[in-house]
Order: sequence, then structure tokens, then C-alpha cells
Amino acid sequence: MKKIFAIDDDPEMLEMMTGMLSPLGCSMQFATRCKGAVEKMRQFIPDAILLDVLLPDGSGFEISRSVRADSSLYKTPILFISSIMDGPEVEYALTQGCDAYLGKPFSAKDLTTRLNDLHALAGRINQPSTGTNFLTLEAITREIDHCVFQQRAFALCYLSIEDFDAYQVIHGHEEAMGLIDHVCNAIRRTLVENDLRGTAIAHLGREYFLALLPPASYDIFCRQVELNFSASAPHGISLRIDVSLRNESHAVGTHVLLHELQNAHKKHNGSQQPTLFRWDRHRNG
Repeated sequence: MKKIFAIDDDPEMLEMMTGMLSPLGCSMQFATRCKGAVEKMRQFIPDAILLDVLLPDGSGFEISRSVRADSSLYKTPILFISSIMDGPEVEYALTQGCDAYLGKPFSAKDLTTRLNDLHALAGRINQPSTGTNFLTLEAITREIDHCVFQQRAFALCYLSIEDFDAYQVIHGHEEAMGLIDHVCNAIRRTLVENDLRGTAIAHLGREYFLALLPPASYDIFCRQVELNFSASAPHGISLRIDVSLRNESHAVGTHVLLHELQNAHKKHNGSQQPTLFRWDRHRNG
């Protein structure tokens, strides 16, 4: 990572980080306050952001939320740096757009290790999923963060092939991988035929997919994907789709949303929450 933006009100800390990173060829820019920091980042477009939690005119959390809401910056990895390292603080940071946490004091090795981790994360965000060319889990997580911090309503649709493992045991690996191709083709056809703009699709691995789309589009998306899949897939193989609807005022972190959705998907009847449901049951009920 060659362009690093650091925000800290301690000049000695900024000088120390510069001493650690400049020999590695990093270009550094700084801010010491919340005010004006995001505007400076927009001009610099950093590869990573190092962010102190406690600042003179506010909180680093305010900046991280602003970064995740900003259309030019929201994919940028954020490392929080703080002397407060208790569990609740770290957990809260993860709900506010943080990717990693580093406690003070730290060594050059500690800092470069975290930055290497963020570099790997950036690669997974910016590269498509192998084999399907959809987004990765990390990439769609960032897109969900963007919706959350822009306070936009959205729907998440979690799709999987039912009885995939049993099908693979009977028919073999190659035939099972063919089912994944059927899902990919059904999704692509649905997006094109219904002009579903503003939709992001991720392949989470094996038979699992996740769609992020406007709330008004989830019903037609689910219906048409199911129809398109059924039209081409082997007889008796079906999709399961669970839906999570979120309004503009939700405050739950993205990792919590995904955890709830995945847990509901594991259950035979899904969830009883009105905003989290199995699509075919909701439709037919």
C-alpha cells in the first residue's frame, strides 16, 4: 500500500508512523482533526486510512462512517489505532466501518502486518469471485456498508441450491459444479431481462450466493431467478432464498446482518422476524 492517510492529534505519533512507513516507499498525508479530514482524503484517494479513535473535535468513528458513506472512498480499508483495546470497543468499531484494530503502543512490525492484511483485503474487495465473476463476500460486504452509512433502504437475498451435498455425492463433483453454473445463468438472465439496476451479486463459495438490491426489486428478483433456474436445472433441484429487508434507520452492523441471515438460512423454516423470511413461504403465505 503506497498511499496512507493518517489521522491523529498527536504529532509524535504521526512522526513515528512516518518513520515506520516512509522507508517502505509509502506516501503519507495527515490530519489532526475530524473537520476537513474527509475532504483531504477525497483529494488524496488513499490506499488505507489509519485512524485514531479520540480526536479533539470528535470521534474517529464519525470519520469512518463518513468514509463508508462517501462514493469515492467507501472501499478504502480502515485501521483504527487506539490505546483502548477492550472487547466492546473493538466490537463497536467493527460496526462503524472499521476493518482492523491496532493498540497503542505498537511496533513497526505490528503496523506493517496490519497494513499487509488490509492490502490483502483490498485485493479481495476489488477482484471478482473466482469462476463466477460475481463479487466476493468482502466486496458485497463493502457495498452493504455503503448502503448502511448512506442510510438507504435495501434488501438482501441469500440463495443456495437445496440438497447440494446429496446431489454431489450421487452425481459427482463436475455435475454439482454445473448446478452452480445454472444459478449464475439464472441470476444474469434475471438482471438483464428485468433491468434490475442497483443490484450487486456475490458468490460466497460452493452453492451460496448473496444479492443486494433495492427493496422494491426483491420480489421480482426472487421470482424470476427461481423460474429461470427451474427452467434449466435438473428435475427436482430447487433454490432456497431467504430475504432480509432493512429500512433507512437500521443501525445494526453489516457483519451482524449477514450473521442473522446465514443463521436463518440454516434453519428449515427460516426466521419468524417480519423483516427476515424465507421467500417462498412469504410469497405463498
